[in-house]
Amino acid sequence: MMRFWAAGLVVMLGLGSVDVARAQEPAYHFGPDWFAQRDQNADGRITRAEARAAALAQFEHFDRNRDGWVTRAEADASAPEWRRRRVDARFALLDRDRDGALSIQESKLAPRQFTRADRDRDQRVTPREWWTLRERHARDRDGTAALRSMFWRRDLDHDGRVTRDEALTFAVQRFEHEDRDRDGVLTRGETRAGRDR
Repeated sequence: MMRFWAAGLVVMLGLGSVDVARAQEPAYHFGPDWFAQRDQNADGRITRAEARAAALAQFEHFDRNRDGWVTRAEADASAPEWRRRRVDARFALLDRDRDGALSIQESKLAPRQFTRADRDRDQRVTPREWWTLRERHARDRDGTAALRSMFWRRDLDHDGRVTRDEALTFAVQRFEHEDRDRDGVLTRGETRAGRDR
């Protein structure tokens, strides 16, 4: 717990340079997996700086009116696009042979789920069929609420909005928690590749 407070202090001390760096940050992109999105130089490691840059880029994606915080309305408005990009990125990751469709092995779905997704029964799941399956799943579980839950863990003071500082603090806390060997970088072995919280 003390480590999380220390991480928060590190972020607070570094905030003076955030506004200057903001203009130089790339827009948030949806790479094929969680790890690749954050490993900006593709060296197989995520540094604290890369984790912070990814958190800021994600924050900027949601902060539609650029007022320095994300409200529930902004999070909800971003949900459909966010979900679509995540679904597309996941499909691209799974489509190992790049033929534009998923076999049952590529899909990693249980046979019953695959049959449910493969609406034309051709033993291949197309991007459209994949999207239909994911949308059905999102509706079943209330995808907007799931996004809100994911995003609102960053609302550290529970005031109903997420500030840039909170997004950074959350990113540093998560980085410290996942850096199991305490060497200041994250490897795929220390994270669950493919996730995006």
